[in-house]
Amino acid sequence: MLAAFIVVVVGLAMEYKQSGSLDGVVAGLLVRNTIDQLERGYTDVIVALVNAVEAKDIYTRGHTQRVTDLAVQIGDELRLAPDRLRVLSQAAMLHDIGKIGVPDSILNKTGPLTEAEFDIVKEHPVRGHSIIREVRSLQSALGGIRHHHERVDGTGYPDGLAGDAIPLEARIFATADVFDALTSVHTYRDAWPVSRALDVIEADAGRGLDPVCVAA
Repeated sequence: MLAAFIVVVVGLAMEYKQSGSLDGVVAGLLVRNTIDQLERGYTDVIVALVNAVEAKDIYTRGHTQRVTDLAVQIGDELRLAPDRLRVLSQAAMLHDIGKIGVPDSILNKTGPLTEAEFDIVKEHPVRGHSIIREVRSLQSALGGIRHHHERVDGTGYPDGLAGDAIPLEARIFATADVFDALTSVHTYRDAWPVSRALDVIEADAGRGLDPVCVAA
């Protein structure tokens, strides 16, 4: 909430600096059909939300941006249109937003999670979906947020979707997410070499991960 408030204050200050008057600030806020202004504010809100999650979860710090960068690279390799790459990027930035409702003691636990604790963590895609679904401009990102822990063999969560029933964005996130998880340092293990991580991902193609995304 504090981060979002700061974003608003900084935005108003920048508008005042550009216009030089309070009238100019009001005029700037009332501009219609100015895509650049909308996207600028839109990105700031996304970053503020991500910062709120990363303040809670030590592991998530940096993870979100790395997954986003890799997801966009995979999408580009799959020749997705620029508009779809933009949606992919926005959804990737928000894919773990539901973790804001997971207790810090679970997010930052140094040992293995109990079954009950893992059940709480597994709620984060649905919680993220609930947070974002009221934002009209983010409707296209909902599938990726809710379904990024589904598996192509139907054994994932929260809805047990399989194959192409899983949105492509979610299948891309899953691949990028696993790669970053394996190649990042955790409290309970060191980062794996890239070659080892790729071997694991390739072995899971067609079972948990989408073979097309893995190949990309």
